[in-house]
Amino acid sequence: MNTSLPLDERLDAFYRRTQWLRAVREQSAKKSGENAIEFWPDLGFILPMDGPGDGDFPDTIYVESGAGFPEPPDDEIARDVSIWVQQHLS
Repeated sequence: MNTSLPLDERLDAFYRRTQWLRAVREQSAKKSGENAIEFWPDLGFILPMDGPGDGDFPDTIYVESGAGFPEPPDDEIARDVSIWVQQHLS
């Protein structure tokens, strides 16, 4: 975490983190599970990392590493992720 940024920017980024299962999530749990199996090498890992230690964030923050999916632009993250996934992974 870039502790040189103002606290409000860091909090905003923390609460807008991209969801780990963003690229496999579907309306149906069955389809989401099938996607997770099919694309598991691209899911990456969730690793525990030390928080900044400033009391405003958890002591441990879980951070995605090694995901093989392209990242959607920020404005699309705010919209329904499944639409983006269907356009880019189908």
